[in-house]
Amino acid sequence: MITSVKILEGFEATQNVGYGKREGYHLDAFEIGHVLDTNSNLVVLIGDNGSGKTTFLRKLHSQEHNSFWERHLKDSSALLKSPYFEISHSNEKNQPPIWYSEEKQPLDGDSIESQIRLRGGRDNTKNDHLKTYSSGQYSIYQLDTLFRELKRKSHMTYLFDQPEDGISMFRRQALVDAFSNCAFGGGVQIFVATHEPRFLNVEGAKIINLEDKPAQSYEGGKFDITRYMKPMESLSQGLFP
Repeated sequence: MITSVKILEGFEATQNVGYGKREGYHLDAFEIGHVLDTNSNLVVLIGDNGSGKTTFLRKLHSQEHNSFWERHLKDSSALLKSPYFEISHSNEKNQPPIWYSEEKQPLDGDSIESQIRLRGGRDNTKNDHLKTYSSGQYSIYQLDTLFRELKRKSHMTYLFDQPEDGISMFRRQALVDAFSNCAFGGGVQIFVATHEPRFLNVEGAKIINLEDKPAQSYEGGKFDITRYMKPMESLSQGLFP
């Protein structure tokens, strides 16, 4: 389990400014020398659009390495080293975090690779019934497959980027419950970058709020999101005024 993350180097995210160009902007939530408390089986990353949630996961995942396969199939604590973070952990034997998002399927052996397909690639699967699924139904299929696989794992860290995307409001509570049960009942650690407020109510979770400058950790069930709500006028100002 990753118990804390110390910021060693400030970093930027990028935004599309038009005409195929992108510009970087500094992420104030990540102050050099600041330590984030991540000592929980479920770590929930929250923040406004563009606050750095995905960037944090990518840096934690150490995507500066060249090979996904080399990074995931070898059991080496050296792979956890990063120029961006000093990572403290509680396990004697450590493996690098495994990334899951709509863009990258989790690379954790043949069992997951053969079952999970990217959302946009469901028409290429050999399972005919999957071709009839909506994007939301396919997301549920992906997550269900992954949760069943995670129940057989332990002492691993998994990174999820907005897993609620495409899933209906009627299934969101079930989704949060599934993450909670998997994290606290399965012996794994899960980082979730999310816009789903139900994650804030999970007791025992650590809430990392990127709206604080620098980011701060809170206990699940005790975080007051109303202090950070944006006014309606903020929608007319754009994401990056």
